[in-house]
Amino acid sequence: MINTITTVFTCMFILSILNLGTVNAVEQKQNVVVQVIGSGGPHINDGKASISYLIWIDGKATIMVDTGGGSSLNFEKSGADFLDIDAILYTHFHEDHASELPIYIKGAVHLLRRSELGIFGPAGNDHMESASDYVSTMFDKNMGLFRITTNGVKDNKGNPRASIVFDINVTDVALDKKIHSYKLSESVTLSAIQTEHTPLPAVGWRVDIGDKCVSFSGDMTNYFNTLAKLAKDCDLLIAHNVNQEVPRDGAPRGLRVHMPPSEIGKLAAEANVKKLVLSHRSARVEDLYPQSKDIIAERYSGPILITNDFDKYPL
Repeated sequence: MINTITTVFTCMFILSILNLGTVNAVEQKQNVVVQVIGSGGPHINDGKASISYLIWIDGKATIMVDTGGGSSLNFEKSGADFLDIDAILYTHFHEDHASELPIYIKGAVHLLRRSELGIFGPAGNDHMESASDYVSTMFDKNMGLFRITTNGVKDNKGNPRASIVFDINVTDVALDKKIHSYKLSESVTLSAIQTEHTPLPAVGWRVDIGDKCVSFSGDMTNYFNTLAKLAKDCDLLIAHNVNQEVPRDGAPRGLRVHMPPSEIGKLAAEANVKKLVLSHRSARVEDLYPQSKDIIAERYSGPILITNDFDKYPL
C-alpha cells in the first residue's frame, strides 16, 4: 500500500515538473506586436501624425519609439495605457520626432504614475543637446520650460494638485558607432548605434523581446553603414523613406539627410531582415512610393510594406 502511494506521488511530481516546463515555455513565447501611431511628418498637411511607434508585449504597450506631433491622440485611440510604458526611445530630437514628450509626461502626472520611466536617446554634439539635456531643458525644477509640472501647482487652499512624482531615468547613447545595449527586463533588451542625420546626433534602435526582434532606422543617410549590423536578422525593420532616388530639385546626394530608396534596399539586404516597412511618409514623395518599392526590390527580396497610422505588425 505504501509503495502504491509512493508511486502515485512520484508520478504526480514528475507530471508537475513536465507541466511546469510547458508553462515556462508558454511564458517565454511572448506575443509581440509593433504598432505605428505616427507615420507622417514633418509636413502638417499629410493627414498623419508625426513619427511614433509602440511595441506591445502580451497585450500591453510597454515601449515607445519617438513622440512626434499628433502621436498622443493616436496613442489614446490605440488603447494603450501610459502607465504600462517602461521606456521611450528617441532616434533624435527633431520636432517631428520628439515634440510631444511634455504631453505624455503631463498626462502621466494626472494618471498618478509612480513607476520609473526610462528615456533613452543620443548624446549631444555641437548642434543639439543630449537626451538628458533635452529632458532637463523641459523639466528642470528651476529653469525648465515646463517646471510648473515638475514643481507642482496648488489649489486655493495650498494643497498640491499635480507634480512629477515618478522618476525619469535618462540614458545618453554614446556617439561612437558602437552597439550599446541596455537590459529593460529579463526578456527585453534595447540596443542602439550611432547613425548619421546631418548635422544632428542620431541613433538607430533594436529591441529584442525573447527570440523576436524589431529595428528602427530613424532618420539617417546610412553613410556610417552602422545600422545593418544592429538590425541583423531582425523580424522587422522600419525604415524612413523621405527622399526620392533622384532629387527633383537637382540637389546632389551629398546634401541629403535621409536615405534614398536604393540605400534602404541595400540596408535591408545586408541586415537580412525578414520584413521591411517604409514609414515617415513625406508629402513630397508620396506619389513616388510605387517607384521607391521597385528600386528597393532590386536589392532586397523580402516583403516591402508601406505603413499608415495604426497599422500593426505581429512579430
